[in-house]
Amino acid sequence: MPAHLRDGTRGEYAADAAVHVAGVVGGAAAVRWMWARAGASVSEVWAALLRALAPRDSGSDATDVSGANVLEAAVLVYGVGLMSMLLCSAAYNMLYWTPLGPALRRFDHAAIFLKIVSGYHPWLAATALKDWEWSPAVLGAVWTVGLTGVTIKLLLHVHLLSPALQRTVDNLSHAAYLLLGWTGGLIAWPVKHRVEFVPAALLLAGGLVYTVGFVFFRWESLKYQMAIWHACVLGGAALQFLALAMELELLERFKAGEATTGDGESAPMGFDAPLHDAIATAANAAEL
Repeated sequence: MPAHLRDGTRGEYAADAAVHVAGVVGGAAAVRWMWARAGASVSEVWAALLRALAPRDSGSDATDVSGANVLEAAVLVYGVGLMSMLLCSAAYNMLYWTPLGPALRRFDHAAIFLKIVSGYHPWLAATALKDWEWSPAVLGAVWTVGLTGVTIKLLLHVHLLSPALQRTVDNLSHAAYLLLGWTGGLIAWPVKHRVEFVPAALLLAGGLVYTVGFVFFRWESLKYQMAIWHACVLGGAALQFLALAMELELLERFKAGEATTGDGESAPMGFDAPLHDAIATAANAAEL
């Protein structure tokens, strides 16, 4: 059977469609809330990212970086990645049986890579404000791998391959998703100094839900298998959204002067002084 076709009852199809509709609606509401919370416009994304990745003089102060804009832009990137995955998945899984099925499948699988790397972006952007020596390199490497996966998925017409080769390509893709997804462990050490325990635990729990869901994805004989798998995807995405939302809440409290450090200076818990200074400078400048 072609890779873009699969067996299933109408009930299974309806359940999977319901999960996708809930995901798109919920994801859109969550991203809208997050973007409003961050207070950035889409036009700021590229400018802020270029500022974040541009080399600085060794003697320059950390406060030269617009910390708030960098984090706001990173949140926008995260939202684009999340909605791309939800929309592409919904389009493919609700229309896979149509002539558009093969093309939608390529976009669906490419969007998974985009979601994974955009999920790293806010956390790596935060570390880039202080650990300048390596954070831009890690961010660049993650995006290079992710965009390579996106390109391959968009250009490779899997449905034209033999069934055996289709299966091999799919297995390699699944391994790539898991490896890239759990590469987050490599950034756990620097990020742990800036993230509270609960957001960090939610981030980890989201990864575990994705991984457990993958078991159901491979369990093709299970009734309602695709609906269960996609429900796990939504669960993992929701947990990781909550982790980032909690960090945004801390940032908002910091801007309002409600969170303080042990020295009496306003700062969100989990963020260190150089990052506080960068965000404070940007916030003060925006008020002038």
